[in-house]
Amino acid sequence: MGLVECLSLFCIVVTVASFSAGIPPCRQILQNRSTRDIPFMPFINGAIINISILWYGYLKEDFTVIVVNTIGSIIHVAYVLIYNVYSHQKTNTLKKTLLGTAILSILYIYLQMIVVERAAIVQRLGMLTLVLLMHGNLSPLLALIDVVKTKSSHGVALPFTIAMLVTSILWLLYGFVVNDVYILIPSISGMVSSMIQLVFVVIYPPKKSAEKTE
Repeated sequence: MGLVECLSLFCIVVTVASFSAGIPPCRQILQNRSTRDIPFMPFINGAIINISILWYGYLKEDFTVIVVNTIGSIIHVAYVLIYNVYSHQKTNTLKKTLLGTAILSILYIYLQMIVVERAAIVQRLGMLTLVLLMHGNLSPLLALIDVVKTKSSHGVALPFTIAMLVTSILWLLYGFVVNDVYILIPSISGMVSSMIQLVFVVIYPPKKSAEKTE
């Protein structure tokens, strides 16, 4: 097995495993038959991102990207459906779901009927997925404002941060080997973001929060 195949396998296994982060909140929704206190945006954003990247991978004929994001798309669409069924604000949730569907539909129409050229479609899709992934990777840094204020990293999800670091490193290597800048750049942002969060965890240990509340 060559380097590309090894990296491909690791990327698939680790990234698909990271999708299981949605299982605990979904289990909670099913048990309580309510979505109260569980945000919807991570689910719908995940579905939009995975479907967009799946399309990019299909056009690039990248097996790794196709496999990962086919599984990711199915899982996140399932999360969205479960959330819609048990949502305590069904109208609001349905509106957001329809908006997400409309965004993907408009994107498809724009690229297929206006851009048309395959190479141009790949470039524009690549830029879109790059922006979406970078936004998703860097958005957790906003939580560090509260970490500094409270001097506690209690709100930083350490397992998720470590998983993000490992996943980003693997995709960084994969992007470098297959020479894909649209994989490479978001991976760098994910790696940097997770490393910054880990530094803050070391500087402001979460146990300080527990000590304050006692």
